[in-house]
Amino acid sequence: MNDDSDFSLDVPSPLAMAREECALLHSELRDVWAELRRSRRNTAKLVQMNALLMADLEKLRLENKKVMWALAERPHLK
Repeated sequence: MNDDSDFSLDVPSPLAMAREECALLHSELRDVWAELRRSRRNTAKLVQMNALLMADLEKLRLENKKVMWALAERPHLK
């Protein structure tokens, strides 16, 4: 005689397992989308910073060129 009345296998059905997997994937996907949005904002800030730095660099190069020309006109200052 086999008495299984007190033994319960809490094994989820395939549908329940699929739902759980979908819930986990959905949660991960939300996290990835949030991270992607943050990365895009950071990238936009970095691009803007780079543009400002490049503009500053160009101004400094022009200023350096003017100074070099001024020094070239005064050989006794070399």
